[in-house]
Amino acid sequence: MKIRDKGKFLQHTISLLFLVLLGAWGVISMVQQGGRALGAPVQRSAPAAALQATSEGVTVPPFLTYQGLLRDPEGNLQNGLHKITFRIYDRLSAPLNDAVWVEEHAQVMVRNGFFSVLLGQSEPVSPALFAGPDTFIGVTVDPFAESVPRQRFASMPYAMYADYASALKAPDGKPGSAVYVDAAGAVGVGTTGPQAQLHISGTAGISPTVQVNAGDQQVRIDENGLTFDGNLRLNSISPVDLFLAGGGGRVGIGVREPLATLQIVEPSGQTALQMDIAGPGNGAMVNVSPTNMTFSGLWAVTTGAEEKTAIRATSSGNIGIGTTVPQQRLDVAGGAQVDALDVGNGLRHTHGPFFIQRPVEIYRFTNLTDNYDDAPLPLTVTPDRYECIVMGWAAKYDTDDIDTEIVAVWTYIKNNRWYVRAQFPSHLVVPPAGGLERPAVDVVCFNNRFGEFSDPPSRSFEGAR
Repeated sequence: MKIRDKGKFLQHTISLLFLVLLGAWGVISMVQQGGRALGAPVQRSAPAAALQATSEGVTVPPFLTYQGLLRDPEGNLQNGLHKITFRIYDRLSAPLNDAVWVEEHAQVMVRNGFFSVLLGQSEPVSPALFAGPDTFIGVTVDPFAESVPRQRFASMPYAMYADYASALKAPDGKPGSAVYVDAAGAVGVGTTGPQAQLHISGTAGISPTVQVNAGDQQVRIDENGLTFDGNLRLNSISPVDLFLAGGGGRVGIGVREPLATLQIVEPSGQTALQMDIAGPGNGAMVNVSPTNMTFSGLWAVTTGAEEKTAIRATSSGNIGIGTTVPQQRLDVAGGAQVDALDVGNGLRHTHGPFFIQRPVEIYRFTNLTDNYDDAPLPLTVTPDRYECIVMGWAAKYDTDDIDTEIVAVWTYIKNNRWYVRAQFPSHLVVPPAGGLERPAVDVVCFNNRFGEFSDPPSRSFEGAR
């Protein structure tokens, strides 16, 4: 028993001494190698890639560490410098030439079979190489062939969750979830409670909330609303559907460069504009086509601050001017002036006399009583439209008549109407009873809508001469 205990003690002592010597040898090797990292590949001139600055904007080191144990074909651990080539494949059985990434390390330090290499120093390792689940690495130690089998890249346990990341934090951690994905797949930017497939919530101090630039076109959403800088086109099939002209505030539908605040062009000959407005009854509709403009329901034109109806078109096709309830195809309330009127099937009236105005009206009064009675002209000859004068008269007259009185015939206005009066003294009957002369008088009325008097005649009123 004692001999066995002494043997164990001697074995432990030798093992401890071996470990101490191995540690001392390692320290001496590190001092001798200087800046050469333990197990790292030898760099001839350039500084170590791990100490170099990465590309601007890259926050994760773009290098992979590969460690291995190197033996010869007899199974002996190797030492010294070796040339090792690494290849990455997207399938296990791919030929060497089909490798998607290759990097050669000419001097890899191997100690007791162990080596460590930093991949990506000369050939950048793209993250796209690991977009799929099947990625393999092959190792070739010169002068031997590539080691078999190739090794599959695998995930670390927590790295596997990165495939299902639910949040992306800002670099400073504020806000905690700059981008958030809920269990239903809704994405929130600036919010952890997205209410839509993509929900963007503005963050204090950041404006605009959304900005999209494409060439010289820009779309912005901020606290003031939605802003377009450039043209807005809806419907990618047609190149000229809806455009907002930059700088002018003009809208073009069917035209790329609108010339008005709103310009609509329909080159295909289809309906260019249709507006359906719901309301009491069936509502109203406006339809503009290449051949006409149609209205369904009531159509009205209002004027003034009180929005008085000037023109009204009903669903039955009647048009009213000055009235909201036209009873005929054209119902005018308040009078009308027509410069030229062409009537094909004659004229008729239903609400009183129907008058046609002519440039000149001539009227003859026969046997005009000369007892100061009024002889009215027709109602159509109104003082605001006509100027009426006596052009001539004829009467039976003899020398026995009273020659001390004045003989007169004239026109005058009374109660907004033209009249004519005659005064003929008679020896048979003393005025104002009248005599037997009974003159014939011609009156001419000129329509002032067809011309003007250079020297308008003076007017008499209420029978005065």
